[in-house]
Amino acid sequence: MESTSLIAIEEICSGHEIEHTMILAMKEFGLIEFVKEGYVDSASLPRIEKIIRFHSELEINFEGIEVILNLLEKMDRMNNELIDLRNKLDALSE
Repeated sequence: MESTSLIAIEEICSGHEIEHTMILAMKEFGLIEFVKEGYVDSASLPRIEKIIRFHSELEINFEGIEVILNLLEKMDRMNNELIDLRNKLDALSE
């Protein structure tokens, strides 16, 4: 069975000096999910930190952040597909 490491929302808020309401707003907007009430999976921490930076430092609203995150995920998928195709091409040319 897979074990997940949980991080308390309060810990994220104090570490990044943000209000608890910001994390709740992220959840309500669908940008993050709670594993259980008040906790997120540690694997989602980089995404949360990215959202905090976009919102706090660049003053991007949650709608804009959602678009940016979707585009970044699409770019990652396309990059992985490109790597796979290059590997297949290399295998055929040997």
